[in-house]
Amino acid sequence: MSLRPIIPFAFLVLAGCAGEPLTFEATPLAVQRFYGATFQDHPFDEGAVSVVSAEHGDLRSYALTPCQDGQRICGSGVGTLALTPDYWAVQGAYPDRVFYLSPGGDGVLKMADTFTTLAWEDAGPLPPERPE
Repeated sequence: MSLRPIIPFAFLVLAGCAGEPLTFEATPLAVQRFYGATFQDHPFDEGAVSVVSAEHGDLRSYALTPCQDGQRICGSGVGTLALTPDYWAVQGAYPDRVFYLSPGGDGVLKMADTFTTLAWEDAGPLPPERPE
């Protein structure tokens, strides 16, 4: 097989690469936030979220579900959701725990003064709410 027909195509492709290189003038944190907001999954977009974290060497799972018409987040109790530039913070859904969920499926769990990493995943569409 001859490479002669490919050579003009290769020059055409290389010509498309000429010009200014792509650069980001923003800070790395701003670029990370843009990437997370644009290309990564966000908690509660699809409904409930499953969370897994290690506590004292044991793997523990949690379910965080939007409730009360999406105004609260429910677990073993009814909690609140606060949005920060980097996290969806859920407090009160489980006693003595604050969940900091970041775009893409990771985050941090705060228990008292201890922080540990967590992983979260969309649990799928919400079932109909039960009357309380």
